[in-house]
Amino acid sequence: MRFIDLTRTLTDHIAVYPGDPAVHLADVATLAKDGYRGSRIDAGVHAGTHLDAPAHFIENGKRVDEMDAARLIGRGRLVDARKFRTIDAHLLEELTVEPGDIVLIWTGWSKKFGDPKYFTDFPELTAELAKRIIAAGAVMVGLDSPSPDRPPHAVHRLLMQADIAIVENLTGLELLASATPFEVVALPAKWHTEAAPVRVVARIF
Repeated sequence: MRFIDLTRTLTDHIAVYPGDPAVHLADVATLAKDGYRGSRIDAGVHAGTHLDAPAHFIENGKRVDEMDAARLIGRGRLVDARKFRTIDAHLLEELTVEPGDIVLIWTGWSKKFGDPKYFTDFPELTAELAKRIIAAGAVMVGLDSPSPDRPPHAVHRLLMQADIAIVENLTGLELLASATPFEVVALPAKWHTEAAPVRVVARIF
């Protein structure tokens, strides 16, 4: 058994979605001065690898702390979408997605992280793909890109109405290309917010 970390390290001034708050990390105590280290963070909840809970777009939707922990861990199913700008339902035709699964969309877009185009030119999921994922009973969708869609965010809304969380800004999905089976563990900070930082790990059996 081995583990693969799919999480992007949250650093000072990491690239964030245009218009979101910048990330600032700062020392509040140092070993030299205080005998211990202490830090503070000033950031939006959508920075770095993070989980969007249904409350992000759905009135009365669950916030992160209200989500069922059973929907944060599940069998992983990797969709290779690297050749597509529009990621449609046909990519699921040869992949069995079952209730409780976590669907990871491998676009290859993570290699553009740090380039301004990462947040503007990313590939999108179609509503048809979202509906297929919902019908299959999946509990989460993860992407190595900043979003599954653009305004008016129809895919976000479809998935979240079905109580499906979305994880954005994953990295390292290529390491799962030959990993079958694997489990995904995506445990966010338990904050009463619509999104939160999340450490995502794949466990390879």
